Amino acid sequence: MEVVIDAMGGDYAPQEIVAGAVVAARTYHLPIVLVGDETRLREELTTWGKVEGVEIHHASQVIGMNEAPGTAVRRKPDSSIVVGVRLLREKNDRALVTAGNTGAAVAAGKLYLGTVEEVPRPGIGILLPVRDKKWTMVIDAGGNVDCQPEHLVVFARLASLYMSRMLRLLYPRVGLLNIGEEEGKGNALTRQTYPLLQKADLNFIGNVDAKDVFGGVADVIVCDGFSGNLLLKIAEGFVELFWEYLHGAVNTNLLTKIGGALLRPALQDIARRLDYSEYGGALLLGLNGVVVICHGRSRAKAILNAVRVAQEAVERRVVEHTCEVFSAQERKRALNQPVGGFSRGPGK
Repeated sequence: MEVVIDAMGGDYAPQEIVAGAVVAARTYHLPIVLVGDETRLREELTTWGKVEGVEIHHASQVIGMNEAPGTAVRRKPDSSIVVGVRLLREKNDRALVTAGNTGAAVAAGKLYLGTVEEVPRPGIGILLPVRDKKWTMVIDAGGNVDCQPEHLVVFARLASLYMSRMLRLLYPRVGLLNIGEEEGKGNALTRQTYPLLQKADLNFIGNVDAKDVFGGVADVIVCDGFSGNLLLKIAEGFVELFWEYLHGAVNTNLLTKIGGALLRPALQDIARRLDYSEYGGALLLGLNGVVVICHGRSRAKAILNAVRVAQEAVERRVVEHTCEVFSAQERKRALNQPVGGFSRGPGK
């Protein structure tokens, strides 16, 4: 397989993006295609000496983080994001990694790759570390700010498939992000979505209060992109504040410094669990192609791990499996047969 990387997207492009790409090529022995300004990218590559397995595909334009996604994709057809997405369309065993404008990646993906049958919008599914060293997928994490109830049901189905395929969960528990656990809580969107999730062929466990997300009560947390992105950004800010407070407390006096030194291995393990760069990025689920969305502040380590995420998704045929399941369900609906493929689990 081959990984295409938007080398011009992100706050630290192209230096950190190129660094991550080079290390990824050497670590995973995968061919990498860097998309962006050829002159700048060659200058960055020269600092790494002899680099094998990394090619450059020139793109003359860049979509900035503050540009309107739909407009930018149309006006900048030779941007690194758009060119990268178009390269995916040429080969089935390619994947794209980008830390650039998320909305532009979503818009370009829909325009040039299209979505899986019965998927009106792709959703960003991001894995979060939760209690007992397990994982929860939050979807949508920012790809679709305004959603309809039907969109959230599709997101739940996409994430359930992913958790079954990649994490081998037999009955992924699906929860609806809300301001309380009781049925009837929330705004119009969540109140209308609740009964649809109840009727869907999913292991729906009901509403999940935001305070319980990291408790591991559900394997999938479904929400609109506005709420999901807020959840992630608040969590990220709290983690940064926590480490700032901890650093200050550990360096208070000699005794606390000694205690901190003794706890260092455990604290380093916790830091790795809470570091978004360890997980690389989030898959844009529902597209006819593997697209990994990275944090805008991604540095080399995050790009390295995003390449790993892309490789795993391609090798485990996540897109193909999603297409097969959704197509089979649509055929059964057309024949008015019971829809299968998403088990509700024991007792449901």
